[in-house]
Formats: sequence, structure tokens, C-alpha cells
Amino acid sequence: MFRFTIRDVLWLMVVVGMAVAWRIEVSRIKRAHAVETDWYHRQLVDKDSQVYQTVNALIRERDQLVKQRNELEKAGADNAK
Repeated sequence: MFRFTIRDVLWLMVVVGMAVAWRIEVSRIKRAHAVETDWYHRQLVDKDSQVYQTVNALIRERDQLVKQRNELEKAGADNAK
């Protein structure tokens, strides 16, 4: 049959330990990401939250900049004629 030395058993323990540690770390990262994502989505839904207000302020500022850019492009096209 098979004969295993103590060295073989120790290597097996190292490999199994590394696999278990890696799996625990991956599940911890996934759980942390899910909690963070859930928190962020709840903040976006809550109209009183700072995140919601900041995101909406950035969107309004972007819209104003796009409008200004379009007006400048239109004025430049009118001047070229």
C-alpha cells in the first residue's frame, strides 16, 4: 500500500492550511464588499444623506458645464460663418 512519511503529512497540512486561509480571505472580502455596496446604495436612496446630496450636486454641476460647452461650441460655429 502507500507509505507516508511525517514530512508528507506536514506538507499536506501546509497545503490544506493555505487553501483554507485563502478561502476564508476570499469570503471575508466578498462579505465586506457586499456590506459596503449595500451601504452606498442605501445612502443614494436616502434623500437626506450627504452622499445623495453630493452626487446630485455633482450631476447638476456636470449638466451646467455641458450646457456651457454647447453654448461655446455654438458661438464658435456662428463666428466661423
